[in-house]
Amino acid sequence: MRRILWALAAVCALQASAADARQALDFAARAARSLGQSAGWPGAEPNGNCAENYLDGQAPRLMLDQLAQTVRELCSPGYAVLHSGITRTPLWSAEHLHPERIRASIHLSRKKTFRPDHRLPAAERAQLEDYAGSEWDRGHMSPNKDMADRESQKASFLLSNMIPQEPLHNQNLWGSIEHATRGLVLRGESVYVVTGPAFLGDTKRIGRVAIPSHVWKAVFLPGSGRAGAWWTVNRKPTGSRDWEFISIDELVARTGIDPFPALSGPARQRADALTQPRMRARRREMAPD
Repeated sequence: MRRILWALAAVCALQASAADARQALDFAARAARSLGQSAGWPGAEPNGNCAENYLDGQAPRLMLDQLAQTVRELCSPGYAVLHSGITRTPLWSAEHLHPERIRASIHLSRKKTFRPDHRLPAAERAQLEDYAGSEWDRGHMSPNKDMADRESQKASFLLSNMIPQEPLHNQNLWGSIEHATRGLVLRGESVYVVTGPAFLGDTKRIGRVAIPSHVWKAVFLPGSGRAGAWWTVNRKPTGSRDWEFISIDELVARTGIDPFPALSGPARQRADALTQPRMRARRREMAPD
């Protein structure tokens, strides 16, 4: 369709004055942008390599048919997402973290560029106005602070990488879990990470975006063979009951999502005590990632 618009504009330009030609080309540009925003265009955002974020190149697997309705894989610099057009959130977001990447991210200042993802059709994507005026944060699944350069950092602020997150959960407990995950990497191991929401019980919405009941982060350290997942309640933290560390098999049972289909054996069945999140007392002390 874009090519047709530009071809029509070129024909008009050949048959018109210079001023008319400029108007025809401007019209074609506006129409192409409009179509891209309403239907979703692959070139609307820079693309990355999805497979490099997956353990052995195998994407996380949906084990329940109802989860697989209206989903799209989005490959962005630094991470990959499976997006649901029903919840208008990711179902999971995957990363492969290594020490060099995290060391580079430490020196990258935060630049917020929250925006809708125009690779998605308008009916399936979240908009800024869905979150506007609500009491919920736009919570990253693949964090800003995991990104090593401006391109991947900018991509992390796409709303296709966001869920509605209780502010103190996002900025305190969840920020601590993200920090603990980067700490594992800085010990010298690469880490495969898959993060996502769970929608258990009655699901409410802000605008058209579903609010998850829980948020989880699964990790696998191939160097040591350790694995497990943080499981948290998407609410204001009240104490130790707000999170637990569970096995990959237990996560699959709770969510219907297998973050590491290539992983087999005892590593799936045990919850290795990797590290505990160290929560901070006040909201303002920890900005969300």
